[in-house]
Amino acid sequence: MKPGRILVVFLAALLVTPWFSAAQATPDDQQLSVLLITVDNLRPDRMSVYGHFRDTTPNLKKFARESLVFENAFSTSAWTAPGMVSIFTGYYPPVHAQHGRFSYYDDDMASALKVLADSGYEILGQAIRGPSHQGFGFQKILGKKPDRLQSFIEARVDDPTPFFAWAHLTDVHLPYDPSPLSAGLFDADRRSNAALEAVRKHRVILRHPERVDVKFDHAGKVEFDNEDIPVVRALYDAEVVDVDARLGRYLARMRETGLLERTIVILSADHGEELFDHGWLGHASTGYDAKLYDELIRIPLIIR
Repeated sequence: MKPGRILVVFLAALLVTPWFSAAQATPDDQQLSVLLITVDNLRPDRMSVYGHFRDTTPNLKKFARESLVFENAFSTSAWTAPGMVSIFTGYYPPVHAQHGRFSYYDDDMASALKVLADSGYEILGQAIRGPSHQGFGFQKILGKKPDRLQSFIEARVDDPTPFFAWAHLTDVHLPYDPSPLSAGLFDADRRSNAALEAVRKHRVILRHPERVDVKFDHAGKVEFDNEDIPVVRALYDAEVVDVDARLGRYLARMRETGLLERTIVILSADHGEELFDHGWLGHASTGYDAKLYDELIRIPLIIR
């Protein structure tokens, strides 16, 4: 679907669209479940299913043949909490008030998850505790460690209870540390220096660490040169290959067990990622600088 921009507040809309209502009953009168998989800071333009020149998402390309692929979907935020709460509630950040790391959602407000719960759905989330995930309807934690989504899929095979489940994968988040096999595909391991080692080891790389009062781990002062940029992008692309392989395994298992045919699967992201498009990488510094370029807020959206 190409025309226009779709702001991803789709769960609320999903519940009132005629096609979802008509699809509530499968041939055996079983309600369809909903599985939302979000991949942290996954950029659509680095996915071959969206036309990237590297074959980073072969499994999702196959999955897309039987899905709706939206080409102009946008998050409401450049970082996780506000973007995800917009997805769960249908509200913009100024309304749901998730504007900071410790903002709470008013549990007196309506949300799509509460509507599903009232309709008999079990509501499970990757994270349900803490200020960013309370108040809008989660009931249980998704699956068991070390692989919550895999354990969840196995547990639902013979359970007919309709569910809404959210799985959030952080494979593509900094640090960019892909498997050796994927890194070798794009020569992502061809160069090493202090800046690239920071990319491979740290979750946050701030452009101006001296100007930001942060309590979390970050790389400190890092300086890149022009030759580092293609290596950073290759590292990111290799991580996309890794998460595509993981998603391929999940979807294959759902198909084998029949779970796929009674579940609406939604694949998306919380926000994008800057890869030196405007001078830096990641999303923390760009957010602090109040920039919302397309690379930070354009996200994939695939619905089967």
